[in-house]
Amino acid sequence: MLGCKYCHNISKKEHCKHNQLRSCFLASKLIFSAGIRPIKFSLRGNMQSWKSKFILMREGARGILRRTALIGGLADCSVKNHVSACKEIFISLAFSTVAFWLTIIVFRLMVANSHKSLLELFKVTINNGELLIFAITFIGPVLAAALGDRQGKKRFPSQDWHVYLVLIIGGLSASFFVIIKLLKSMSTPTFDVLTQIDMPLLINCSIGLAAIAICTRYLAIVYQKNMFTSDEILPKQDAQFAELYAAHRSDK
Repeated sequence: MLGCKYCHNISKKEHCKHNQLRSCFLASKLIFSAGIRPIKFSLRGNMQSWKSKFILMREGARGILRRTALIGGLADCSVKNHVSACKEIFISLAFSTVAFWLTIIVFRLMVANSHKSLLELFKVTINNGELLIFAITFIGPVLAAALGDRQGKKRFPSQDWHVYLVLIIGGLSASFFVIIKLLKSMSTPTFDVLTQIDMPLLINCSIGLAAIAICTRYLAIVYQKNMFTSDEILPKQDAQFAELYAAHRSDK
C-alpha cells in the first residue's frame, strides 16, 4: 500500500504530517552525524598528539635520569622490578631489625618505661651505636653487587658511585661507633665522658646513615632485578635475530 504507513493517506502523501516529521527527523540525524564525525576525528587526532607528546616527555625525563649519579639506572627498571625489590628489602629489614623491636617491646613492658613513647625507647635502644653497626652490615652487600663479575654482560648502573657511597657510609659509621665505645671506656663512676659530646646529634647521624644504607641497598636490589631480566631476555632476542637472519639468507 502506498502512502503514509501511519495514517495511510494516499492522496496527500507528501503533505502528511507524519512524513513531514519523519523528514525533519532524518534531516536532523544527518546534520547531527555530520557534525559529530569531525569532532570524532578531531578528538582522535588530539589524543594521538597528546600521546606523542607524553611519550616524548617520558623519554626526555628518562634521558635526564640516566645521566644522574646513583639513581640513573632507575630509568630502565620496570614496575615489576620495584615490586620484587620491595618484597626483598622488607624481608631483609624485618630480620635485620628484629633485635631492635624486641628490645623496644621488652622496655615498653617495664613499669619504669610506661610513660615513654616508642620513639624515646628506640633512641635508648640505639644509644650505644647499634644502629651504626646495622648501617655497616646492611650496606655491605651493595659493594659485592657493584663489584660483581658480570662476564661481559650489562654493567651495574653507577658502579663507581655506589662503591664510593658504601665506603663513605661504612667509614663514617665505623668512626662514630669507635668514638662512642672509646668514650664509654674512658668514663669513670664520677665522670661520664659522653656528657661532653652532643649525643642527640650523634644518634640523629646514626639514623641518617642507616636510612641512606637502606635506600642504597634498595637501589642495588632493583638494579640486580633489572639486570637478571636483561640477562634472560637478551640471549633470546639474539637467538631470534640469528634465526630470522639465517632464514632470510636461505631464501636468497
